Amino acid sequence: SDPAELQAEVDRLGTVRANYDKAEEELNRLFNADASTTAEEKNLLARSHEAKAQARPALDKVVQLGLSNQNAEAVRVLMTEYVKIQSAWISSIVALADFEEKLNEEAAATAERSYDSGRNLMLAISALALVLGVLIAWRMTVSITRPIAKAVGIAQTVASGDLTSRIEV
Repeated sequence: SDPAELQAEVDRLGTVRANYDKAEEELNRLFNADASTTAEEKNLLARSHEAKAQARPALDKVVQLGLSNQNAEAVRVLMTEYVKIQSAWISSIVALADFEEKLNEEAAATAERSYDSGRNLMLAISALALVLGVLIAWRMTVSITRPIAKAVGIAQTVASGDLTSRIEV
């Protein structure tokens, strides 16, 4: 009931409102700037705006009654009018937060599937490159060693004295 304490609470309430309004404005900006914002997100955000628009006047009424030392009436309005409206406001914010969490979980699952798919593709390409590398190396080795083996065989034949061997070039 001290006027200085009451004014300090009113000032604190003003700061909290300003912070809420700033965060809400940023959320509006993000939703409007992001083309992937769903209609449901926009609807839930609009519901929270509507609930806030109903709650603020009721809270202002409670504050004004308190500042004018009409404490019994302030408590009555707080308990009979504001609590219901505030509950609806909080519910609308919780619904939006829950929906955002669901979307985030879905996005995380999609990202994980994409990662798994990309990783598997990279492993398959790496395995294919390894197999192709081994085949090419084997083929190159055979293409070099077969003619050398033939030449050695002919050289051994000639060395043993048989000059009837043919060398194909």
